[in-house]
Amino acid sequence: MFRANGRGVKTIMRISLVVVCVLAAAAPALAALSVPSLGGRWQGPNYRMAAKSPECNNGACELTLDIVPCGKDWCGIEVGRDDKCGTTALKLAVAGDGDQLQGTLSLAAGTEPYVIRAHIVTGDGPDAAPRLSLTGDTGGEFRIYRRSFPFHATLARIGDAVCKDATKPVS
Repeated sequence: MFRANGRGVKTIMRISLVVVCVLAAAAPALAALSVPSLGGRWQGPNYRMAAKSPECNNGACELTLDIVPCGKDWCGIEVGRDDKCGTTALKLAVAGDGDQLQGTLSLAAGTEPYVIRAHIVTGDGPDAAPRLSLTGDTGGEFRIYRRSFPFHATLARIGDAVCKDATKPVS
């Protein structure tokens, strides 16, 4: 037990100072972990398309996006089954405390875009790949319990982005 002569109080203050210094030094690394880099090629089943199409083979119902930085946000450029770069289909911005993203997803010309919430799902184990979960709905704002046209897809990172800018396809 610490003595009341001031020696114990000094020890506690020294330990507290060391802890604060270590946390301050680690803060940039911790911040980098809380906002993961989304850059890369992401692919996964589009559950809405799969439910409507009986022919979901050879990637017919796969959603493939090359996600690249666009300003301070992220843009997802649609990648065709022939690996050709399409238009910018996804736009995401960091929301709240940085662990979620929100934005829009446009999959077809002339239709209303989905309002999307996205977050990274990490798997268990050292070999588990992170997944990007996209959940959304049509309409002006995200309302998860509204009856309309819901959207859900879980994408896995399968490589580096090839499409860098929707206005300049790289394929």
